[in-house]
Amino acid sequence: MFKNIEKKYKKNLRETKFNKFYWITSFLLILSSSLLKIPNNIKPYFIYPLLFIFVIGYFTLNYIRTMKKINIKEKINIIEKLKIFTNEIEKQRFDNIISLLKQYNFRTKNDIKLAIDYYNSGKPIKVESDYLGWIVSFAITLSSFIEIAYNEETKSIDATKISVILSSALGIIIRFLIPIIIFKIMINIIFISKKTLRSNLSDDLSYIFLNFNKYKNQLSKKQ
Repeated sequence: MFKNIEKKYKKNLRETKFNKFYWITSFLLILSSSLLKIPNNIKPYFIYPLLFIFVIGYFTLNYIRTMKKINIKEKINIIEKLKIFTNEIEKQRFDNIISLLKQYNFRTKNDIKLAIDYYNSGKPIKVESDYLGWIVSFAITLSSFIEIAYNEETKSIDATKISVILSSALGIIIRFLIPIIIFKIMINIIFISKKTLRSNLSDDLSYIFLNFNKYKNQLSKKQ
């Protein structure tokens, strides 16, 4: 029961849905560029602009669909609209959690406390990686690439080795996957707040527990 709640909670998270969209789209673009036999020097101009367009399209459609559910009568500026959008997204997240709790008959404050205790007891100690870690990993990958291509005899970078490496699976990682990962980090910084990225069920349940009076009517309603 508890595992089912957590599984459905993670499935409904906006970042989970976006991650699925992003990585599937990235994979399909890389695969398409190979199937279409696009030259390697042209592939970046095919993959990255299209990926950027798909991402912007994803967030735009998400914004439009969300704002359609809100009746804004007065004219307001874009900043205020974005605040309303953010609040609506948070409301939808908690509505989904409330629906899950009702589905498994968690309706009282004590029920929620029981769930919080369960998830906290199984929560692993998490060391969060920062962007410096990503940079270090990229630097290590790049140095490994240079080391492989380095010619000991001539004391220089072997262009032939570079060509062979860039044509291999390692080349795909260096030329396409790493920039795609960096682009994903930038998206997280610009479009997705740290609070959203670090969402976890026990924290959201704790918020509901502390603001139980706000949600008790929703919990008491029948499905």
